[in-house]
Amino acid sequence: MANPQPGTVSVNDLLVSTIANRQKQAADANSRNNAFFAKIKQSKSVKPFTGGTDLRHEVNYAEAAGFKWYSGFEKLDTTHNEVLTYLVFPVKQAAVSVSVSGIEGELNSGDQKYLDILAERLSSAETTLQNRIAQGLYSLGTGSGGKELSGLQAYISTTPTSGTIGGITRSGNTFCQNVSYSAVTDGGAAKSSANIAKYVTTVYNRIIRAKPDDRPNLIISDNNDMELFEEYARARQYTMDDYLASLGFEGYKFKGATWMLDGGFGGYCPANTTYLINTKHFFHRPHSKKNMVPLAKRAPVDQDAEIHYILFYGANTVDLPFLHGVLTA
Repeated sequence: MANPQPGTVSVNDLLVSTIANRQKQAADANSRNNAFFAKIKQSKSVKPFTGGTDLRHEVNYAEAAGFKWYSGFEKLDTTHNEVLTYLVFPVKQAAVSVSVSGIEGELNSGDQKYLDILAERLSSAETTLQNRIAQGLYSLGTGSGGKELSGLQAYISTTPTSGTIGGITRSGNTFCQNVSYSAVTDGGAAKSSANIAKYVTTVYNRIIRAKPDDRPNLIISDNNDMELFEEYARARQYTMDDYLASLGFEGYKFKGATWMLDGGFGGYCPANTTYLINTKHFFHRPHSKKNMVPLAKRAPVDQDAEIHYILFYGANTVDLPFLHGVLTA
């Protein structure tokens, strides 16, 4: 895009990084409010992989069919049924490029180099790629002809009985169906500070199982829902999540889960939406050798320039969709 700074001369990276009277530090206007990404990286949900044509999660999806109450010498039930299947997810790829012409490299040197033009462009590229990965944590996965990452909108669906997940049809397969709850349609009233905690509790109670790990431990809201919850929580003195606070994000403890904002500047959470996530069953799977990794510098054969690429291979995956939920308007 064109540089937004008006002036009588053309403003470009070389001018910004090289002329005199600089503050010698480029302010970052690119980073987004990637709170969910930060929380995922802090949890055990980041599981790098080393290879393979796709990513699979095995699921024990059915009870054994051979159960029978019996008495004495009565014959036992020997009915056999299959109980194992898997969800499969394709590996997605992304790249961001950085180029520097020969003249830029030479002029951005000596006493006049207040900012390293290549370093600043690489920093911007890393931020761009990180933002796109964070956006992918929410994505339907349909962008760029289906090449982008799939995330919460794909796996924690507002229409959980239709479509597919991990290659399996949701219809008729309840283990593939998350909980979806509409404040107006299911709850009978629009969300407010008076009822948002009740609605979230309703979704929470429909998800939990009587196992320590099978309950939501992360609740994510956009600006609108978070403002309603904070109004509710203000008078109740909810405690903060210390880890998120140390990163500059706000998160509150609610029913053993962390309730956090992923709106703010450039947040990717859909409007008027709150997700309830079990991070033990939602995964970010980067390739161990291609996770924000730069390739070797390349020089075009017909240009006085150098080009750098930063790559990402990976996917977001889920193994038990029914342990997640979404609250909508």
